[in-house]
Amino acid sequence: MDVNFIQHTELQNRQNSGETADDAFRAVFGKEQPGRLRCYGRSVTTSSLREDEETNKLKQKHANEISSLKEEMNEMRVEMRHFFSQLLQNNPALNVQDIPGVVGSNLLMQVAHKL
Repeated sequence: MDVNFIQHTELQNRQNSGETADDAFRAVFGKEQPGRLRCYGRSVTTSSLREDEETNKLKQKHANEISSLKEEMNEMRVEMRHFFSQLLQNNPALNVQDIPGVVGSNLLMQVAHKL
């Protein structure tokens, strides 16, 4: 028989007989060793788990910030298109090439094509 199967069966039997999960686990697998974590492999420590958790939180926060900034940028693009659309409608003789910073902007070209 497989050792894992025997341990699993013994663990279930102990829990079914009324032992707490922690007591049953300790009885089957032995007491904890300082500085080691069960079921994570040899190189994982409590501090490395904490660092991983903090890193994951920072990555999630960063992803949320990027998403928020992209959304804000898209809203600003819509506002700029509206602004340029109104500017061109109210000033039909306006040469867009005379506006500083507009040369090469595809934003204004999109507005001009819609008119």
